[in-house]
Amino acid sequence: MNAPTDGLYSVGDVMTFNITLTNTSGEAHSYTPASTNLSGNVSKCRWRNVPAGTTKTDCTGLATHTVTSEDLKAGGFTPQIAYEVKAVEYAGKALSTPETISGATSPVKATSLRVESFTPSTTQETYKLGDTVSYTVRIRSVSDKTINVAATGSSFDDLARQCHWAGLKPGKGAVYNCKPLTHTITQADVDAGRWTPSITLTATGTDGTALQTLTATGNPISVVGEHPQAEPAPAPDASTDLPASMSQAQHLAANTATDNYRIPAITTAPNGDLLISYDERPKDNGNGGSDAPNPNHIVQRRSTDGGRTWSASTYIHQGTETGKKVGYSDPSYVVDHQTGTIFNFHVKSYDQGWGGSRAGTDPENRGIIQAEVSTSTDNGWTWTHRTITADITKDNPWTARFAASGQGIQIQHGPHAGRLVQQYTIRTADGAVQAVSVYSDDHGRTWQAGQPTGTGMDENKVVELSDGSLMLNSRASDGSGFRKVARSTDGGQTWSEPVPDQNLPDSVDNAQIIRAFPNAAPDDPRAKVLLLSHSPNPRPWSRDRGTISMSCDDGASWVASKVFHEPFVGYTTIAVQSDGSIGLLSEDASDGANYGGIWYRNFTMSWLGEQCNQAQPEPSPAPSPTQAPTAESSTEPTPAPAPSSAPEPSAAPEPSSAPAPEPTT
Repeated sequence: MNAPTDGLYSVGDVMTFNITLTNTSGEAHSYTPASTNLSGNVSKCRWRNVPAGTTKTDCTGLATHTVTSEDLKAGGFTPQIAYEVKAVEYAGKALSTPETISGATSPVKATSLRVESFTPSTTQETYKLGDTVSYTVRIRSVSDKTINVAATGSSFDDLARQCHWAGLKPGKGAVYNCKPLTHTITQADVDAGRWTPSITLTATGTDGTALQTLTATGNPISVVGEHPQAEPAPAPDASTDLPASMSQAQHLAANTATDNYRIPAITTAPNGDLLISYDERPKDNGNGGSDAPNPNHIVQRRSTDGGRTWSASTYIHQGTETGKKVGYSDPSYVVDHQTGTIFNFHVKSYDQGWGGSRAGTDPENRGIIQAEVSTSTDNGWTWTHRTITADITKDNPWTARFAASGQGIQIQHGPHAGRLVQQYTIRTADGAVQAVSVYSDDHGRTWQAGQPTGTGMDENKVVELSDGSLMLNSRASDGSGFRKVARSTDGGQTWSEPVPDQNLPDSVDNAQIIRAFPNAAPDDPRAKVLLLSHSPNPRPWSRDRGTISMSCDDGASWVASKVFHEPFVGYTTIAVQSDGSIGLLSEDASDGANYGGIWYRNFTMSWLGEQCNQAQPEPSPAPSPTQAPTAESSTEPTPAPAPSSAPEPSAAPEPSSAPAPEPTT
């Protein structure tokens, strides 16, 4: 994949391959690599259960080959692999002698030069109109002959003075720095939200023979304009006047050879713009493309026309991919409608993620998974960042914590009106996985955590009910098969003991619950209307049949459900848009693959139907609110799959943008 059209490589370059496997037999089998001349993570390209006739296409970018001098001499490389076939779950004896399959030979020709680095003279998080950036570009001759080099294009401002050399000698020391190259940020850069340093170099022999044309790019920089301060604005209510519609899905972020895209979040800014954010997970330069502590970035895109078109991607917080790595993962928005401030909660990781994090709150400790919140006062254009691990870790034996991705709330009614609430999952020293509310009563200046609740919890969301109480709705990591719910009458400080909601089967998946009409008065029937995006399959990890469900009675029953994507959805999240429609983000995939990037849809209340105007069935039992969980109602903690957005087990390859290792608890 992504092979250069001219076939030019240097020794040490990495070639990447996709493997597609079809079970051509009449019964289900498992497949494990038995031998191969590929490397990288090719061992993960295995499947524990491939039904008869099924094609697996999710081994993307895992198999690699590092170019050798022998490849250059041979003029090509031919990938080969043999699979061992067994019964499902890798059980029993091999069913046949592994047969070596060869892919097409990839041409391998010697390159003449490469760009080794783009080094900025100074670095800052964002740039604005009129700023001048300066870079030193470092190139290396990798030819065994003397060559000439000329710059034939670039994104810098003065092409005439860039990187022109005659008679570059071969050898290990043939490294050259271009003169400092500059670019002044333009309005086009501001409109795009970023500028990327790039240069195109052409190498020729001393006799004028064309040898190579190379275009290289550096890391993009974030560019912002002068944006006004956000004004307070009410949360948007859904509209029942819009005609029934569900839009076609837009593929806003597709996985590539270098990056996976996962973990969607969505919200409406106070000025009405639609904002989405998600993880960009590097899988090159030795990175795995998975959850923390991979050096991930929080990406954001904006729509000013209700989701019809989208800006280029920018970064809320960009990780550090090399050296001492830093990553940011799992975004969740909370909007303060009283001030216009937007918060984006996410993980900050150094050397440990959820599974390896240890107790402590030192923000510089690289062995602790940290909690960070980014803040914007200009409708999401610019952001400042703060680590709040110590603020929200009430009990030092808590060994890990992460914000549940998607969207939190601001309480609109009752004694805690104005409170900002973001749900977290924490792990205690004895291994218990619990839910906890992190909240602020001073518009985000300080944050504190309530009392943890439940066992075997996971990513959990919160919604305000018509009587001013809160409902917690959680993915269950204990295999119970149903989403867990609890109630709080004190704004999330304490919760009743979570119980399974038998109306809400769950495939162990992150979901989103919202109030359709947040501004409706408590006695207005619309105040009881809730929407839920989820995967209602009790088979663990299936994550299929992406569904929108509606409740007319504060979640006591769910009377309407419509499927928006059948094959696979991964995480889902929804938010009311400024026009009264509902924005939906999901991790769609089809044709047997898992995690196909980030997809956007838009639907209306009428698409779900008018069930909330009809007589409702008897509600199912709901947990009664209490001030706090009691010792009698709690259960002994039991091991559970680590709650995270990392790859998780399924009947096919463990879902991720590519197959993943065996699941652990």
